[in-house]
Amino acid sequence: MNRMMEIPFFSFRVLVEYDSKYKMYVGQCLNTGNVVTADDSETAVQMMKEVLEDEVYHAIKFENYSNLFSSTAPPDAWKKWHLLALKHEPRPIELNVKIERVTLDDREPTARIQLATAAC
Repeated sequence: MNRMMEIPFFSFRVLVEYDSKYKMYVGQCLNTGNVVTADDSETAVQMMKEVLEDEVYHAIKFENYSNLFSSTAPPDAWKKWHLLALKHEPRPIELNVKIERVTLDDREPTARIQLATAAC
């Protein structure tokens, strides 16, 4: 029987901003260093959500958390995020990550991660 293991919250900070040079929105996870690009900010947020769900799933499944946090964003990205967060309350977005474990119990709780975003 499969049991879904409940995983504690991870908190990720994501900066989404418009790059006027390349004329696209860039989303960057400060904690993991992941980067996505899109034509609009909401698509960038959704793409980052999918990337982080996948990254967290694999980190938990293979018990390798060090890879998840091995390439954080540079300090200037953190500074931008904090300045934007002071102006506008970051929007929390819950991610669903389900991890299968073999146990004698077949309940299926869901793990969630909160993704804070600050977009200019």
